[in-house]
Amino acid sequence: MGETSLRNKELNVRGLGLLLLVSGGILAFMFVYLPYVDILDGDKSINLSTKGVVGAVMGSGIGLPYTLFGTRAENMLGHPQHPTGLQWLYGAVLFGAGLALHWWLNRVLAAHG
Repeated sequence: MGETSLRNKELNVRGLGLLLLVSGGILAFMFVYLPYVDILDGDKSINLSTKGVVGAVMGSGIGLPYTLFGTRAENMLGHPQHPTGLQWLYGAVLFGAGLALHWWLNRVLAAHG
């Protein structure tokens, strides 16, 4: 019985991680890759979404350790729905990385006029 509940918990954590990872990947495609391609193609009307870029980085970044490591990630970072202090710090770093990515995309857009 204990092994079955541990396996279910592992699937639950990995499932949430996979959901976050896939969602972050979709957001990255829509809000990072497609605008970047539009910038390189020289389109004049390009909309860069700060929320979309930051959401892509945070979703992918938070989902990746839970998908790969399951309960080991949960032991360090807490459950995705009940984060620990380390998870909040990790989220803040990912938030900063998302803002940096958005800033870089804006710089590329400005350089391509």
